[in-house]
Amino acid sequence: MSNNDDKAPLTSTGTSSMEILRVEKELYKEVQYMTFYKNFLRKNRDLFQQQRHAEAQIHFADEAALLKEAISSQRQIWFAGIGIGLLTFASLHFLPTYLIRSLGGEAKIKALNAAEAQARTDGTAWIRKATGLIVEGSFSIWTGYCAYHRVAEQSEDTYEMIAKVPLCAGRSAVAEALCDEWIDTTRNRIPNRFWENLKTGTLKDEKSWKAIRQFSDNCVRRRQYEAYLRQRRGIPYSNEPIPLPGKVPQYNDEISSREAKKLVTDRK
Repeated sequence: MSNNDDKAPLTSTGTSSMEILRVEKELYKEVQYMTFYKNFLRKNRDLFQQQRHAEAQIHFADEAALLKEAISSQRQIWFAGIGIGLLTFASLHFLPTYLIRSLGGEAKIKALNAAEAQARTDGTAWIRKATGLIVEGSFSIWTGYCAYHRVAEQSEDTYEMIAKVPLCAGRSAVAEALCDEWIDTTRNRIPNRFWENLKTGTLKDEKSWKAIRQFSDNCVRRRQYEAYLRQRRGIPYSNEPIPLPGKVPQYNDEISSREAKKLVTDRK
């Protein structure tokens, strides 16, 4: 059986055209793969709510502060979208009539009153009101939705903030609950070809995918730092997490990348 991939023409980067097609094919699975992570978050929703009120537990105080900030940020983005949507509706529904009555002059006010009286007489007033409410409401919802996304794009995404949780000082209940499964999904369940699309910027929700990948990388960094601390303190390895004295450092701050790779222990 011949290997057609070997005979496929190469691009300027040295990648076969068949491999490029396989990478692009993975784009169609973006929604499916995103569901994996949404299910993780949904399954642990109570944990997120619980941990953001855990300031009194000394080992979880750093994590609680970060989660509280993430949820507060997301709430503010929603409020911004809803507020702009309501403001748009109020402007469309009330402003034209107000301007006519305030600035339109006597002739225009009389014409407006006459049109309203005629509509009530004809029995079409409710149709006009219903049509107006539908148009105004639809446009306001669309405006609020666009405003929400615009504000979200300019703000730190919830995924981006949650991605920092494994770097927290002390202990992280979220990292302890999610990291193993999150790393396994990122490295094993989702093929490398899909992640190639993240490098080329062709994913629809690139911002969230970067944060998802960052969470996985930060989980590994936390595991490496725990291994480093165990070795330095002479603590035998176990699956029991240990409180970190501070946030997980950059490799060049306290632990080199080479040291980290030697120290990390595979839990599988």
